[in-house]
Amino acid sequence: MKKYSNIIEEFKISQLTPAGVIVMDIKQDDIDCGHNLFIPHRDNYYKIIVPMEGEFKLMVDFKDFDISAPALIMLVPGQVHHLTFLTSPKGYFIGFDPSLITKEFTQILMNWGLDPFLYNNETGVPLQVLKLIDLLNTLLHDKQDTFINTSVHAILTAILNLIIGYSISRPDNKTGQVNQSVKIEREFSTLLRTHFKNWKRPADYASALSITVSHLNDTLKETTGKPVSEHIQQYVILEAKRLLFFTDQSIKEIGYSLGYDDPNYFSRLFKKNENITPLEFRYQFRD
Repeated sequence: MKKYSNIIEEFKISQLTPAGVIVMDIKQDDIDCGHNLFIPHRDNYYKIIVPMEGEFKLMVDFKDFDISAPALIMLVPGQVHHLTFLTSPKGYFIGFDPSLITKEFTQILMNWGLDPFLYNNETGVPLQVLKLIDLLNTLLHDKQDTFINTSVHAILTAILNLIIGYSISRPDNKTGQVNQSVKIEREFSTLLRTHFKNWKRPADYASALSITVSHLNDTLKETTGKPVSEHIQQYVILEAKRLLFFTDQSIKEIGYSLGYDDPNYFSRLFKKNENITPLEFRYQFRD
């Protein structure tokens, strides 16, 4: 039986670069992000992967994605992911610290977390984006100083603006529909990813957003079809599944880490959402 650790290892952008941004030119048999990409892990930073040649399979939070170049993939902090297959890779890997982007960028990028594809081999990657990535890569290989770092951050912002702009212009993308309801949904999603371990009541989020619980509920039902409580539970259950699958923590330890003092309540909540107990999930999907 495979042995698992008691944690899901998380890697930090500071381990790779002092500037908060890194670009790697991916070549065949030469992908070095400072850790094994085939072992499930998290990162505390955003990743943009731009394969221009090759194919690979990526698992992100229990979902498999088959990727053929050219493509552009976004991974957000906290997601558990790893490669399961890779052949003839060529392209770019970009990592950047969350502190370098605005609140508005954060809300938009976090909403892409459920589907990492921004472009696939049918649409290709915009040429302007590739040119800016090349420039970013060149600057990061120069001697680092305040002026270079400021330029790097400006180019990163330009890349993100172009990515978001092109995505908005696609007919199948709803990113551009930034009415008040969408804004509230994005702000709620950002709060949820930050506070889900401690904030379990819809009132916690409504208070932080300076709106009533009924307004928040109505808004999320309008934009997602689900009430606040269901969003909270589903995100907690996702984190529980990550810990059940990728660690050897006990059910009691996992419940405590997610903010539940009563392990039995946590187990009942998990079964209510998944129709199996936490232990059954671990045996069925892992062992």
